[in-house]
Amino acid sequence: SMNDNIEHLIRQKTMFFETVTHDIISPLNTLVGFTELLEKTVQTPKQKSYIKNIKYSTNYIQNLASDLVDFSKLEYNKIIIKTDLFNFKELIESIFEPLKETAKQKNIDLKYQVEPVLNDTFASDSYRIKQILTNIATNAIKFTKEGSVTIHAGQEKENIKITIKDTGIGIDKKYHDDIFKEFRQAHGDIEKIYGGTGLGLNITKRLVELLD
Repeated sequence: SMNDNIEHLIRQKTMFFETVTHDIISPLNTLVGFTELLEKTVQTPKQKSYIKNIKYSTNYIQNLASDLVDFSKLEYNKIIIKTDLFNFKELIESIFEPLKETAKQKNIDLKYQVEPVLNDTFASDSYRIKQILTNIATNAIKFTKEGSVTIHAGQEKENIKITIKDTGIGIDKKYHDDIFKEFRQAHGDIEKIYGGTGLGLNITKRLVELLD
């Protein structure tokens, strides 16, 4: 039947999608490894700038590939939320400490405050929480030209509430629904200026929903 044909095509497309993405990752890792080795041997400022450009591009493709893998898994309900035990305060620190350097390079102040109640053991999917918070905080830093990105983590009844505020460009209300759709940017210029696949927020929203 027509429906069977469509389902078959969709399955084929997905398998193709997964295979291509998977095939990109291995040579990419090789590229990253050799670039790092090469970086140790270059001497001139010109060579260093070439290496910097190669690293930037490989990093961009790595992020795209990992977004595509997650997007593909989410489309077919292949992401399973795992529960592990971890200290929430330590998790927050491990997420935001490394991002301080990125913020510092842009002269932005990255501040985070964790309420003492979170210095305790919690059960959830720490990997996915890290993914969500890294995605949102990286976005906040990326779209903030000056000022600060402020994170507050605390407990509200049975839930943990994390708020991220920034002094960035903001998003016009009329685009609020659109930004969570796949492959969408708030408007065309954003990709030209800031780069990005337009998958990050879609993945983040779905992961938030999976974590309830």
